[in-house]
Amino acid sequence: MNITQPFTQAQMMVLSLVNKSYSDQDLNDLKKTLLQFNHQKMQNHLDKVISENNLNDATFDKILSSHNRISK
Repeated sequence: MNITQPFTQAQMMVLSLVNKSYSDQDLNDLKKTLLQFNHQKMQNHLDKVISENNLNDATFDKILSSHNRISK
């Protein structure tokens, strides 16, 4: 694999923070922490979209039960 895209600001920050050797347990803890952070950011965004669009369970049930397809 040939990667030509530069690192993002977040990637550079993480790399600078973890520039030493860590145990497997530490790496697993770091992975869990980053996944939890990302999950929380996505959940916050989803909550905002739901609130801004006045979506509720009935709306989602209607979407899930519909057979409409979006054409490209």
